[in-house]
Amino acid sequence: MDKGALAATRDGRTNRYVPRISPEEYKLLETQHVLDGLYQGSVKNLIAAMYDGDKLSDQDIADLKKWFSEK
Repeated sequence: MDKGALAATRDGRTNRYVPRISPEEYKLLETQHVLDGLYQGSVKNLIAAMYDGDKLSDQDIADLKKWFSEK
């Protein structure tokens, strides 16, 4: 609720929570939060950390190159 992703209404003695944003919007907000907090807002720094930590396969790298070339 603090982030604006949920709204609450009272239903008897309990609260009923409903989403105010879509799952895609939430994922984007959380990704931006992680990016800003850990990688100074840099996608390059995030990818470099994943690459240096051996978390990207050769296929992942090829897919990323293709994706970036299409942007």
